[in-house]
Amino acid sequence: MDEVARIWKGFLKVIKINVLNNPEIAQMFQIKGVPILIFLKDGMAVSTIAGALPIDQLNAFIERSVKA
Repeated sequence: MDEVARIWKGFLKVIKINVLNNPEIAQMFQIKGVPILIFLKDGMAVSTIAGALPIDQLNAFIERSVKA
């Protein structure tokens, strides 16, 4: 995620959250497993992808989400 944050710096903000320490966030977004990436626009979940993915797949997910 650090690499994703560097690549998209200035365009989006990457925030990592430990759901064990923040159960209210896990409940709010109905997180059932980790890792999970939730793309938010204006505080609303636009798209979600679960599982550990290579950087190229993460970037493709972000590109699709930006267009949503």
